Amino acid sequence: MKQPFFSVIIPTLNEETYLPGLLSDLTKQTEKDFSVIIVDGNSTDNTKKCVQAFASTLNPNFHSIKTRNVSHQRNTGAEYSDGHYLVFLDADCRLEKDFLKKAKQYLKKHRKLFLVLRMLPQESEKELYDEYIFNALNYLVEFSQLTKKPFACGGWMIVEHALFEFLGGFNKKLFLSEDHDLVQRARVSGVKAAVPKDLFVYVSMRRFQKEGRMKVITKYLISTLHTVRGQKIHERIFDYEMGGQHYSLPNNGQKSFTGKLRQYAQKVKNALSS
Repeated sequence: MKQPFFSVIIPTLNEETYLPGLLSDLTKQTEKDFSVIIVDGNSTDNTKKCVQAFASTLNPNFHSIKTRNVSHQRNTGAEYSDGHYLVFLDADCRLEKDFLKKAKQYLKKHRKLFLVLRMLPQESEKELYDEYIFNALNYLVEFSQLTKKPFACGGWMIVEHALFEFLGGFNKKLFLSEDHDLVQRARVSGVKAAVPKDLFVYVSMRRFQKEGRMKVITKYLISTLHTVRGQKIHERIFDYEMGGQHYSLPNNGQKSFTGKLRQYAQKVKNALSS
């Protein structure tokens, strides 16, 4: 059997709401030379049924494991994959129909072994300032590739299969920043990741909506500072829940980033008019 160019690896945990969107996007890809591997962390919802619904169009390989650890799930997916390149995607991502086509063209032209993908907020979930936030994050990730401490995001990256095996996969002992750890180990091994300018993944804003934008950004900054200092995050330094079940619950009452700005603007307006 011919080796597919890509193996798309998706770790899941109670993703019945979001996973069908990504799987639907994969069925619409103009590039068809790929396999799909889903590694589920023993979900208690209908995630498996969602995958089975795409049996005739995607023929995804579904594997359920007891360990709920995103790094372990990604590594397991890599073990089951047969693609030349491994495409790691979070279950709540969305893709344009030519995503894999563009990725394949870029990889063949530039012969890269590691791609860190840009991210944009999903149109249906974004608020006024979200694009500015994500543009800043994209610039930060791109700039970091010029340093000795590059950043990445495990939820949307592409790694050559043999390189991933050589690196030993994601470090499943880390609480956070296992993605930064992987791209930095690649750098030490002599492989510099590329950040293609026209290769985007559309990211769900559900964590931002649930916890509040400022709170999530603060968590990212804290974990980034640990990375810059060379400190691996083995312990839970703050709450960072995984799994779709956390987003079906009522939010914590925090106002959105845009809502806070509007509230502040109204206070200024009232002060000026008084």
